[in-house]
Amino acid sequence: MDRIPVSTPLTPQRLVEINAWKTLPTLDDWDSEPPYERIYTAYLQHGYVNQERIGGMLWYKRHATDSQGHFKLEVVESRFGIANNEHTLKADMILQEDTLSRPISWELSSEFSVKGEIIDERLRYLESGQLKGDQLKINTKGVIMQRKVGKSLATNWGLFDALARMQGKLQAPIELDLLQDLSLYKPDQTLRLRKKRHQSWFENQDLHCFSLLGAGNLPWEYWLDDQGRVLCAINSFNIWLLDAEAPQRFAAFKEQISRR
Repeated sequence: MDRIPVSTPLTPQRLVEINAWKTLPTLDDWDSEPPYERIYTAYLQHGYVNQERIGGMLWYKRHATDSQGHFKLEVVESRFGIANNEHTLKADMILQEDTLSRPISWELSSEFSVKGEIIDERLRYLESGQLKGDQLKINTKGVIMQRKVGKSLATNWGLFDALARMQGKLQAPIELDLLQDLSLYKPDQTLRLRKKRHQSWFENQDLHCFSLLGAGNLPWEYWLDDQGRVLCAINSFNIWLLDAEAPQRFAAFKEQISRR
């Protein structure tokens, strides 16, 4: 088998080669009015060409906005690591329907398991957090972290919602601070829109590309179509691909590795 080296950039063209685009939701099945759900499959950057390199699944449900301009976002993200460990993050978030879907409050759980069994209770934790004005407060297993943040705070999960609403509106780059997985604070990030590009690898359509660059953060690219669908999010190690069959694909992959 031909092996793709670790240093090989993961691109949408590479996904065409492994036929990963075959289960993209059709426009007839697309609902842009909340409440709605989105499901993504994570493909790993390296591995064998003819091997399905699934690394995880991301599911989120976006609820309707209330009279205060707030909405709830439910998130479940599962990733596979070494020795078939599965790391699962579950979050219930309240966000502001503004440019960056600014977080207001949240609860987060994290656990590691193998074949559905928790492997170490010490790695399992619950977290709660809130943002009031420019004051960020996170409570993790009784340990409290507080700090002052910039006015433009975003989360990696909330950006999926924000970008879908931002298409066609972003002109100048946005300076922001990023709260990765609701736990890692990464200041001094820049979100910008690249020019609309014609892409032969996606049904010969024009796509919009947003990039997120900053200190302490791997570069991200987000590709959207004219309907505002975030088709994929790419960094140096993996890609989140919008996938109508992600739950079935992920369950089958979990079953496969459980037999190793």
